[in-house]
Amino acid sequence: MPISVLLPYGGSVDDPEGVTMPAHEIHDHRTLAGLAKVHETKHYNEPWTEECQGVATDGRHWYISTNHEGHQAVHRFTLGMSAAGSLSLDELGHGHVGALCWWAGRLFIALEKPAGLAIVDDGLRQAQRLAPHASFTAAQGSSFPWVAVDPRDGSLLSSAFGRWPEGTDCVFVYDAELRRTRTLRLSTPVFNVQGGAVTPRGNLVLSSDIPGDLPVFRLSDGQLLGRVPVAIDHGDGEELEGVCHGDLVESGIRSQLHVILLDNDSSNRDDVYFKHYAVDHPEHL
Repeated sequence: MPISVLLPYGGSVDDPEGVTMPAHEIHDHRTLAGLAKVHETKHYNEPWTEECQGVATDGRHWYISTNHEGHQAVHRFTLGMSAAGSLSLDELGHGHVGALCWWAGRLFIALEKPAGLAIVDDGLRQAQRLAPHASFTAAQGSSFPWVAVDPRDGSLLSSAFGRWPEGTDCVFVYDAELRRTRTLRLSTPVFNVQGGAVTPRGNLVLSSDIPGDLPVFRLSDGQLLGRVPVAIDHGDGEELEGVCHGDLVESGIRSQLHVILLDNDSSNRDDVYFKHYAVDHPEHL
């Protein structure tokens, strides 16, 4: 018999038979008015789609991290998704490569097994590894699924995975040495968090694989501003992975939030659905 759990916003999760989609929920209409998917591209059976984990942008390129065993890497693409280089991360010696972010010419990539931070120049020439400070380990233990940068001051943010049904309601802020400087308490817990991004106005966007949505919180006080559901079929092996912010125009379509949906395939390479979301007033996001 499936286990039904009531979620804070009224949805329910039925395990193992799937997830009831959450409602489109907007509390701050000035910030999130019109939040909706506006574009999607599909990528099948490519080397970079296998165990694809996260996405970042510098405004001119996409950077995508992959956790394919023996082929862990960060890949660079043009905004039109033409390949523009890659760098292997296998030599760092971690069992899991997670989501990533871009800031001031560098990529920051979350690592697990053991926890650590990869720092890569955006020319994809060299990867360095930073071991976490003791204050990071006290906060997150070995869980380091994602990392985001606050573009206002360059600080780093992350959280534990928050496996359902316990979840997590804490996001931690770190300096460049992964020393914890602040703990942010969220107004509602999140579950199976696989990515995060901070907007220029100081809002935190998370990708929550269960139930499958993008909740947006105000960084100053952790208040939920709203959330938008992402169509996902857990029964078919789909996972919501990394998310990034970038106010971009590609193929005539303007969007601000960009998220990876991974379709795990056992018979061939995984597939990726690259989804793009927009708000009515990007200057308020």
